[in-house]
Amino acid sequence: MVSQRTLNQRLGHNLRKLRMQKGFMQIDLAVAADTDRSYISRVETGQARATFRLLYRLVKALEVTSADLIDDYAISFAKEEFLKGGGES
Repeated sequence: MVSQRTLNQRLGHNLRKLRMQKGFMQIDLAVAADTDRSYISRVETGQARATFRLLYRLVKALEVTSADLIDDYAISFAKEEFLKGGGES
């Protein structure tokens, strides 16, 4: 089973990669996504969980699809958690 920490790290890696490809500094992305730079940093390093609301704002700010940000690995984990009743409401 995949751990939540691994999922957070994977998402953080994807976020950092996309942010850098777009030429954004963390502060630029934070402003565009209406959040704190420190929160962006914690998500990128896997130290914080991104909320659905933040993921939505990140996708819009980066002008990417949710699939670009949340890869197949993360989707598989979410499905596994949901199917065993561990999903959040």
